[in-house]
Amino acid sequence: MVLSNIFAQAQAIEGKDNAIVSKKDSATTKDSIALKLPEKKKSDIQTTVKYKCDDSLRFDVLRKVVMLYGNATVDYGNISLKSERIEIDYGNNSVRAYGTIDSTGKYVGRPQFKDESGLYVPDSMRYNFTSKKAIVYNVETKQGDGYIIGNKIKKNPENEMFVRNAQYTTCDHKHPHFGLIATKIKVIPNKKIISGPAYLHIAGVPTPLVIPFGFFPSPKKRSSGIIIPGYGESQQSGFFFERGGFFWAINEYMGARIQGDIYTNGGFRTNLNFDYAKRYKYSGLFTLAFSDLVSGFGVNKRFLGNSLWVTWSHAPRSKGRSRFTANVQGGMSNFNRQNSTNIAANSSNTFNSVISFSTTFPKSPFNLGITLRHDQNVRTKVINFDLPNVNLSMNQRKPFQNLKGNFSLLKNLGIAYNSNFTNKISTQYNPGGLNGLRFKGESSGDTVKTINPITIDSLFNINKLLQQARYGMTHNFTINSTAKVFKYFNFNPSVNLNEYWYDKSLRYRYSPSNNAVIIDTLNGFARGLNLSSSASVNTTIYGILYLNGKRVQKIRHTMRPTVSFIYTPDLSKTQGFGASMPVQVDGSGTVRTLSYFEGNGFISGKPSSAKAQSLSFSLDNTLEMKVKGRGDTSKKYNNVKIFDNIGLTANYNMLADSLKWSNLNVNARTMLFNKININSSFIFDPYKYVNTSLVENTLVNVKTNEFLYEKNGIRMPLALSSASLALSTSFNPNWRYTNTYTPREEAIMRQFPHLRYIDFNLPWNLSTSLNYQYNQTGLAPSFTTQTANFTGDVKLTESWKVSVTSGYDFVLKRTSITQFTLYKDLHCWQMNMTWSPFSPTQTFSFYINVKSSMLQDLKLQKNGRGNL
Repeated sequence: MVLSNIFAQAQAIEGKDNAIVSKKDSATTKDSIALKLPEKKKSDIQTTVKYKCDDSLRFDVLRKVVMLYGNATVDYGNISLKSERIEIDYGNNSVRAYGTIDSTGKYVGRPQFKDESGLYVPDSMRYNFTSKKAIVYNVETKQGDGYIIGNKIKKNPENEMFVRNAQYTTCDHKHPHFGLIATKIKVIPNKKIISGPAYLHIAGVPTPLVIPFGFFPSPKKRSSGIIIPGYGESQQSGFFFERGGFFWAINEYMGARIQGDIYTNGGFRTNLNFDYAKRYKYSGLFTLAFSDLVSGFGVNKRFLGNSLWVTWSHAPRSKGRSRFTANVQGGMSNFNRQNSTNIAANSSNTFNSVISFSTTFPKSPFNLGITLRHDQNVRTKVINFDLPNVNLSMNQRKPFQNLKGNFSLLKNLGIAYNSNFTNKISTQYNPGGLNGLRFKGESSGDTVKTINPITIDSLFNINKLLQQARYGMTHNFTINSTAKVFKYFNFNPSVNLNEYWYDKSLRYRYSPSNNAVIIDTLNGFARGLNLSSSASVNTTIYGILYLNGKRVQKIRHTMRPTVSFIYTPDLSKTQGFGASMPVQVDGSGTVRTLSYFEGNGFISGKPSSAKAQSLSFSLDNTLEMKVKGRGDTSKKYNNVKIFDNIGLTANYNMLADSLKWSNLNVNARTMLFNKININSSFIFDPYKYVNTSLVENTLVNVKTNEFLYEKNGIRMPLALSSASLALSTSFNPNWRYTNTYTPREEAIMRQFPHLRYIDFNLPWNLSTSLNYQYNQTGLAPSFTTQTANFTGDVKLTESWKVSVTSGYDFVLKRTSITQFTLYKDLHCWQMNMTWSPFSPTQTFSFYINVKSSMLQDLKLQKNGRGNL
């Protein structure tokens, strides 16, 4: 409380940083009769007024005025005022602030007044502490994303503002590029802005665009409202309105947007978007799109039918023990072809979805993961689901690691466990014949019968879909260890035990009358066991070539050879572990061993019914050089990799009666100039091929058991059967520049491609890839594929940029889907034009709109589409 007594005010002044405070009356009496003092008048100012200045302070006792000079500030509750000059009038409980003219004649030190309603920067102002009213002259104030510029603003105790001869704009330029000019505007802070008749001016030029009144929501929190549609014309659909609808702000965490398109030929499209976000927790976006489109008019009118598409992205932002993520996209096979203008969506035949949850149990080595998967091919209309895939794993434990003594193998012995349950459902499932044998099913429970395919369009037949469910469970125990042998070699033995669980198994018997194998299905719990062991030896060899050149000091070659031995015993005939049986398969008495878990119905695998014994070889190479830094005085040497890796792998089957050697696989990977990624792979075949009989007038070549060098000499020990080379890079003036988006942002930009962010600070940006593939099997003709793809943008001027996405197939001699986009940065406006001349849905779009969401309906939009 500020005391009105002038002497109490004078006592409160202490130098340049002061506080005006109240003094309590300390008058007391020692008489037994207390004196009743008159009640002191309560001041109109209910809190402390703090003020300070940098230059000087003057106190006029008679006028009850304190004058502050030089960067003066006054703080009163939630009100803050800064100005070159401030006058505090205690008689009227008011404050006045204004700037001053400097030696150059420029008006400086304008007041900056801030309260609950916002920030004001006027030429001068007056504020009354009692009435809480203010008059502000020549002011610019920010309200939400917009600015209000007026000659005179009156502010009432409710913080409502009344502005005459005002301008409303979202442009933050000193001289706004556009604005709505109104004779009067009322501002209700953090709620809305209401104007009388107003007209639009652009670059200071009045336009004939007039509105009778204006209503601009300006909440701190997002609010519900109507979404104004755009319009356009399509050759196949006629005139249309698109993306009109309503936005519902459910609360500060969630919002729903429903929008639709309508065409004059009778088609329509609707989209439901639901977004949510919790700070430091998670964010996500769910979209449901439905369309019923018509192509053409009159006799050429064609109904394209219904189409549906669903997308959902969810990303966590916490670092707890549990994590939930989702990236879902899928729907009817005709949706993207009829609705999407996105190049990636139109050119892709497959779509995938993953929903996963993972957690770790505290003070435990166990981890749990639950995953739901979906993959869809819109060309074949085949859809596969994993509903669900459950994984329980135990991190490796070393029970003997604290053992004393020199027992390396025992100390390093580790035990790990992993179990996996899978349930697969497919819209098309044909288990087919077992190993190409003739068979005859005896009962409706046969797991090998063909089930008629269904498509996404009939997925609502749940019973039919569930009939095609296939599920199984596996358990895996791994025991391994490591030890150093002969000082330079690492010895790594391991044993793997796999167990397979199913709810059924198969039995077989030969029928002479049908000359076919009869398959019986035994319902009930069934298990199979598989045991395998391996041992590997590896080491590291270094070779160094000293050059001592001016810049290159030496080249180092690092080799990591590995030799592995794998042994798998045959447990098929072992009591208690057997999971196969010998079966006569034809009239000539041929006998084969068939597994109890044969066919595609057993998705988790099956125990091996054959003994395996093989050797594998691998060699990884790294080549790098030590290079002196640039500059004659530099003494620092840097390691520069010539090849990140050159790997060779091969395998030798010790139990095979022929073709014991596998192909030789070579992979190479490197990066040039820390920018160009190069990946290559080669497959070499060591065996000779010969032509055999004609099949449909075509020679069939067969691999023989003869090595190439045995017939052709040492000049050609291996034949190249496959080769691939891929080069990819991204260039811009700042090579370290990356532009990443959250899953929610990516989902929005997939739906609205024109919203994709373009950085005008970069003069150019280019991402490109070159791919080459060569294949030849034996003596058959070879074939190659050569493609190049690129996407890039170039800054034409400070505000113009053009972007191109395209590719070229050198073998087919044709371009891939190409899209051109022209961007224009108009400061507070943005414009882009997109044209896809070669896509199946030839499209053209034009957008020019205000960047601020406050005036998102102030836009011009034109879209055109070709044949659907």
